[in-house]
Amino acid sequence: MSAEPDCRLRLRLRNGSDDTMDRLSALDASFLYGETPESPMHVAGLAIFDPPPADANVFVAFRDHLKSRLHLVPFFERKLALAPIQLDHPVWVHDNNLDLEYHFRHVSLPKPGTREQLETLVARLHMILLDRSRPLWQYYVIEGVEGGGFAIYIKMHHAGIDGGAGMAALPIIFATSPDPEPVQLPSPTTRDSRPPELFQLIRDSYDKFFTQQREFYQSWTDIGKAIAKVGQRVTEDLANPPRMLPIAPKTLFNASLSGPAIICNLHHLAS
Repeated sequence: MSAEPDCRLRLRLRNGSDDTMDRLSALDASFLYGETPESPMHVAGLAIFDPPPADANVFVAFRDHLKSRLHLVPFFERKLALAPIQLDHPVWVHDNNLDLEYHFRHVSLPKPGTREQLETLVARLHMILLDRSRPLWQYYVIEGVEGGGFAIYIKMHHAGIDGGAGMAALPIIFATSPDPEPVQLPSPTTRDSRPPELFQLIRDSYDKFFTQQREFYQSWTDIGKAIAKVGQRVTEDLANPPRMLPIAPKTLFNASLSGPAIICNLHHLAS
């Protein structure tokens, strides 16, 4: 059995349903808020391959392979829609106008195509932030590697895909055999790629806010019981203080001698 259905399931659990407004969690949104030109928040991978057959068109082969499997990774077909005046975190919406020329790139190294040249090119590509008006990923086929090989560099924003989902996507991004099994295409559907309406976003934000407030106030009963229990325990302890046993002088002298040794041991562990 192909690994792709399992990967699709895991990725759908990560990214949510295709048909509902899927809002970013606070953790996922933090990767957007914390991103700067000096600190990109996308994750990336670089794979280097042996020389292909002489008549192979590497770029077309990889582009067509992933293009036929984009529907298996919902993140590849979704973009961000921002909440009005930042009332809440952004939501994911389907992109019906996916610009594959932006997402699939073809570059070549200048001769001789050394490893240092490849690493310099990838470092420069990694410095470029992803366009937030599009799905947050790009795929580069890099030819001209020394020895006749080629490389694949792919970057995806951490707000939409994490390490586990990225590992699940590997069998989709890269075929595990020279002749991968064909993938059944989804039935043609027309999905609305327009961002949710302003009032829909506001209503959703306020609904979540009031739900959190209601849950907070409902928890006061349990908080009150916990405070009362702690107060009762403190009252009982004050009413029945522990008896102080007399300490023999010899015991006290031994304790004072052992004190510095214990401190020294703790210092040794800390250092």
